[in-house]
Amino acid sequence: WRIYRPSAPLPFLASLVQNHPGAGEQHMLTSFLAIDGSWLYEESYEPKTIIADNDLTFSSPEKQAAFAAESLLAADALSELLQAVKRFNSNADNTRHIALPSKYYAVMYMDGDKMSEWVQGRNNPLMNHLLHPSAQLPPDIGLLMRPMDPVCHSSISKALKNFSQTVVPAMIEEHHAAKLVYAGGDDVMALVPLQDCLELIREVRLAFTGEDKPDGSPGWRLLGGAQLLMMDAVAPGQGLAGEAKHGKASASTGVVIAHHSQPLMQVLSHAADVLKKQAKAAYGRDAFAVLVNKRGGEPLATGAKWRSGDTDILSLLGQISSFWGKGLSPALMYAMQQESAGLAAVAALVRQDDKESFDQQLLCKQGRLKWLAVQHSKELAAADRVRLQALLSELLTALEAESRNQSHPPAADQADKSGWNQLADLLLLSRFVSRGGEE
Repeated sequence: WRIYRPSAPLPFLASLVQNHPGAGEQHMLTSFLAIDGSWLYEESYEPKTIIADNDLTFSSPEKQAAFAAESLLAADALSELLQAVKRFNSNADNTRHIALPSKYYAVMYMDGDKMSEWVQGRNNPLMNHLLHPSAQLPPDIGLLMRPMDPVCHSSISKALKNFSQTVVPAMIEEHHAAKLVYAGGDDVMALVPLQDCLELIREVRLAFTGEDKPDGSPGWRLLGGAQLLMMDAVAPGQGLAGEAKHGKASASTGVVIAHHSQPLMQVLSHAADVLKKQAKAAYGRDAFAVLVNKRGGEPLATGAKWRSGDTDILSLLGQISSFWGKGLSPALMYAMQQESAGLAAVAALVRQDDKESFDQQLLCKQGRLKWLAVQHSKELAAADRVRLQALLSELLTALEAESRNQSHPPAADQADKSGWNQLADLLLLSRFVSRGGEE
């Protein structure tokens, strides 16, 4: 019927096939990857939809009836395949799990923060950083920033070029089953599988900022022998040990999680709004924001700073996500939501600068959260329950600290950004992602 068009496989998936140990299976896997992803959804086999999408015409009613019959047979075959995958996954003896096609995907849109300050020289290294450690400069000279010149401009341009042309394509398309849409300087846009979206936006941010991974191993500092980082290019050797106002670039990211049937142009416009209005405006830059456009029900909007002190927000959230499949109940988030109004009323009685009362409230919230975690994680092993309580307490502490540091209260059209509410929303997000969008 001339409607099948082979598609080019994503580099990450093609590398998996190339490195597959079974040589006899490689041809079958290669053929499977050539199938357009839309054919993995049963609704794609609706005859009227196929005819309209491919502008098909038929020489006779009999030909059209034959086409409709064949499309229904293909839909039945796909349904049987998906049921077989579900039966395979339900077998407790299987050590592997075959992921079903997710009906949701993510669009990530990253943008560097205050790049004009870098170009204007306001983030240049201090004079003390440019000389040998044994060199002595008068304090008033050593703490001056290096004047902006063509060398600094060139180093910034080179760092951004290496980031967008070398690091980002490899990170997104070779290490994840994602598709890079655009990478230019400090801007990145990509289409990302739902299950990878939170991990990937964190990796791209670490690459731009130049931070090492939490386990102490080097981050994306060198790739192909090229110098990559804004921080290293402008303030060599300083890293995170340098003065807080110098040598550290930051970026914000907006993510929209959408159903595959939602118009793409609408999703892309939402991603730009989430980046500008939430990650940059509501959360004050150096942050991420996520909008989940569910097929039914209210959308979920949440986000946070990437870090609070030494706490990596998304890293903690990723560790908590592992407990959803072990017995952690979603009733935990709904219980937190029910109690948020009472906690907000109590918090309104405390002045922003009253540290003692704030600390007492935090202790009460931590205790309440641990109790709720115990009530809704009874199927977890004892060691897992202890670990879960510690992770939730650490994440709540970090979010409450950032909430307290807000320079102004949220606007009337913005959600309450209290740490307790942020945690409940982030937990909803992590469960949605971990279950592939299944309610």
